[in-house]
Amino acid sequence: MLTTLSIDANGHIFPLAFAIVEGKNASSWSWFLYALRQYVTDRDDIYLISDKHRGILAAINNEEIGWSEPRAFHQYCLRHVPSNFNNKYKLKQLKDLVFRASNQHQRRKFIRTMKELKQLNPECLEYFEDIDLQKWTQSHDNGMDPCPVDDSHLYLQTTRSQSIWDTSSTVVLSCRRREAASQRTIPFDQRIAPYLDVVGFLGAPKLVQLVLSVDGEPLAGSLRYNWKVICIDFLEVVPPKMKGQQLSLPWLAEQFQELPPNADIVSVHRYARAYIMQLIGGFLFADKLNTLVHCMFLQFIFDFEQVGTYVWGVATLAWLYRELYCASNAQSLEIAGPLMLLQVWAYNKFPIVGPQRPL
Repeated sequence: MLTTLSIDANGHIFPLAFAIVEGKNASSWSWFLYALRQYVTDRDDIYLISDKHRGILAAINNEEIGWSEPRAFHQYCLRHVPSNFNNKYKLKQLKDLVFRASNQHQRRKFIRTMKELKQLNPECLEYFEDIDLQKWTQSHDNGMDPCPVDDSHLYLQTTRSQSIWDTSSTVVLSCRRREAASQRTIPFDQRIAPYLDVVGFLGAPKLVQLVLSVDGEPLAGSLRYNWKVICIDFLEVVPPKMKGQQLSLPWLAEQFQELPPNADIVSVHRYARAYIMQLIGGFLFADKLNTLVHCMFLQFIFDFEQVGTYVWGVATLAWLYRELYCASNAQSLEIAGPLMLLQVWAYNKFPIVGPQRPL
């Protein structure tokens, strides 16, 4: 999932556009950023902030896309640079110094902070040799100021309110990406298709169509089970490691990589359950980590004649509403849940966010 965000004069972040694409590559980012120019804004002097993903950089460097200088100016996200640095050197004190250096507005303070960094670990300065200084520091960005330039803005007037614009917030346009949940599922085998069709999940692997019931039995059960015993009964495997009452999605993917050609009906049932569990944890009821699925869902997918009678649609929407509520918190930076349903709703209600594109 590719997303663009912006920030208003009150410092509130709001979404501009989003799209679910096949993968996070140069082609997808090029199409997405080109679509922004075509359908969202064609104005110049836009300040674009992103991480260092190669697909984003390739799209920005392509003048035909419309995000190259002098039409737009690009800088790296001041959160991603210290985080990527910390992935290599793994010391919070160093990471904090990098973040402080990137936020310094005066060059003398930037130099002083970098000297502190050098004293702690001289070798870590090599990390910044291949990063354009203008791209990650405010002290060397040649005066790039994403704040308003219109004198009519209250913040720039003599009598002004500080709440109109927070100059510490420089994020004007931020690009983020989220992998498609279907990429974390096990390989699809046509022999399990009938069982996915019964529950309405058949379209989920391709992210094309869901037929989830909103009329039937509620998804209500017990949490007082020995989940390892349940896994043996339903999946015929014992998970080596569980996080509370949750199974690891990567473990499921590794355990059920491919259905043998001569598999009997019992094995097909096991693989179908494992597949459905990955769709549940990686897409329909996904959390922000997208790596775990609760074992409670196993009790609803044991009997394939019964599984289609549950109101999966109601439960899925309830989960989406819950995640939207959590995302509305001012401190929240991410959103989870079945976002494809949100995209479908937005496409139906606001056609402008989903322009027709020739195949």
